[in-house]
Formats: sequence, structure tokens, C-alpha cells
Amino acid sequence: MPLDKLKLYLVAYIDLLGQSDRLKEFPLFPPAKDYAEKYEVPYRILSDFRTSIRSLSDSIGRQDIPSEIRSKLSNTDLSLMRDLCTYDIGFEFIGDAALLKLSLDESAGRKPLLGIERTLTQVSLLILNGLAEKNPVRCAIDIGLCREMDGGLYGQAVASAYNLERQEADFPRAMIGSYFIDYLDYYEVFLNKQMQDENWLIQKAYMKGIRSSLRKESNDQNHSLDYLAGFKGKTDSLVTNAYQFIQESLEKYKADGDQKLLKRYERVERYFKDSGFGDK
Repeated sequence: MPLDKLKLYLVAYIDLLGQSDRLKEFPLFPPAKDYAEKYEVPYRILSDFRTSIRSLSDSIGRQDIPSEIRSKLSNTDLSLMRDLCTYDIGFEFIGDAALLKLSLDESAGRKPLLGIERTLTQVSLLILNGLAEKNPVRCAIDIGLCREMDGGLYGQAVASAYNLERQEADFPRAMIGSYFIDYLDYYEVFLNKQMQDENWLIQKAYMKGIRSSLRKESNDQNHSLDYLAGFKGKTDSLVTNAYQFIQESLEKYKADGDQKLLKRYERVERYFKDSGFGDK
């Protein structure tokens, strides 16, 4: 296989939780009169999940440059940067999961840090929206060599993100793989060797933003995404509704005696409280 077929990709593997339990309730031959009401539920939830993926991929991929960066650019540089900042965040659907994919290829002059920042923003909104809509998701993100085959992406980043989501995510959050961190370290060394012009300042600003959106808890092997970072110090109904669902989930798992899920959602609650949301 020619090496030029392999390219670096960022991949986010997003799993819609609870669908297996919903599908287990299906009998082999459901009564026709009950079908539309009861057995349509998991398909409606899946449809809403996929709609969120599509709409966010389109809007965030074409989001304008932040105002604090726009103010530093001439009209000519601003026009150029807008061309370079239009990122196509691709997606695929695999059962009740989704794959976000971003090529980090720089051959067309695009700046990968901008695309990475926007993908992290999209994942943050998907996690919060899932909690707020009472249909939570969990995720893992990594970078690696992949190639497109038969209309789908296959390779290192896909396998790494899938395994990390299955093995470490545990509850609604997004884990960050080690190759992602290695890539940031490499790119920061590369930036520090470049001429310090306006382009350099912009990329350093994005690098700082990406770094600040990552967190690491003492009992985790890998970093996770600080998906509340963009909401701290603000009042937002999305966060309020997400926190309300967390409280409802804690009450349910206490009543059910489900210690496994109770402990997991207590960690979610603690994260919200440590970020300035909910009761102290």
C-alpha cells in the first residue's frame, strides 16, 4: 500500500448510552398495537443523536474566527485565515455510535490546531446536550494514521479511540488518548522554531486554548476533556438541564441500589461542582 494513502487523523468515537438495555426489552414478535408507541423509542433517540452530530459538524466547522484573534488581523490576513479555518469535520454512524473525523493534513495550507479546537468544542456540546436531553453519551479522542476505505475511515486513531472509550470512559465524559498528547507536544516544539509573526501568534493562542481544555484526575491514566470549560462563570440552560439530569440519575441509582452507576455519576456531579455548577 502506498504510504501517501495514510494520513494523520483526529478521531472522536462517541457512544450513545442505554440503547442496548432499551433493545433488550423487544420481544421477538412485538404486538402490532404497541409497536409505534413503545418500540419506536430507541430509534427516535438514535435519530435525535444523529441529527445533533450532523448539525454541529456543519455549524462548528464553519464557525468564524474568535473576536480576540480577529481584532489582531488586517482585512487581507482575516480573509486568508477564514479560508484556512473552514474545516470539514466529517462523521460516520456505526450502530448507536458515531465517529467524528478530522484530517490533520497540512498540504492545502490549513492549520490543524484550529480544526482540533473546533472538534473538541463539538464533543463538549454533544456531551452536555446528551445529559440535558437525558440521553447521555461518552467518548474518547485520539490521533493516528488512517486511510479512507470504501467510504469509511480505518486505522490507528479509530482503533485507539474505540478501545479507550470502551476501557476507560466509564461515564459521560471524553477521554483523551496518549497519541493526542504526543501530537500536541510535537506541534508545540515545531511552533517554537517558527518565525514569530501573526500566524504564529494565532496558532499559539489555539494551542493554549486546547491545552487549557484538558484535565487529568488523580485516578485516571489518561487526560479527559474539560467539556464545561467554555461555560465557567456563565449561566446557561444547557448546563442547568444537564446538572438536573445528573441529580435525577443519582436518586435513581440510590433507589435501585446500583452502586456501580451511583459511584460513576457521583464523579460527574463532583466535576460539575468543582467547575462552579450545582450545590456546593
